Amino acid sequence: MGILCKNKPTVTVNSVVLPAVKSVNWTGLGRETVDVTSFDSSGWKQYVAGLKDAGSLTVECEYIPDNAQQKYAPGGALYGFYADTAVSISCAWPNAAGSTTTWSCSGFLTGAEPTASVGETLKIRFDYKLTGVPTLA
Repeated sequence: MGILCKNKPTVTVNSVVLPAVKSVNWTGLGRETVDVTSFDSSGWKQYVAGLKDAGSLTVECEYIPDNAQQKYAPGGALYGFYADTAVSISCAWPNAAGSTTTWSCSGFLTGAEPTASVGETLKIRFDYKLTGVPTLA
């Protein structure tokens, strides 16, 4: 049975909670495969497990340009784009019982895309490429 997402996931970047989150998409964990097929494989391809990938994270928020957690300033989400260093990222996913399950990893801000449309609120999308070993707790 699925969980109705009425309790928001909480996204934290360098200990700062992003405000006004509308959607969160962690592309998921992935693994490469390495082809080890040889003439001894009886006509079947064979693979071994390759390197793992923590994926990427996209967070869409209502954009509040002068909000300290979103703007380009120390502690703001946009600041990470210019820092050229990985930031700590965690996402607390809501559980059915009201508790949370937290996925954490380091990542680089690879894109920030603000949008404005007539009759709609300002929005911004933050894209992170995750690096290293994630913690799933």
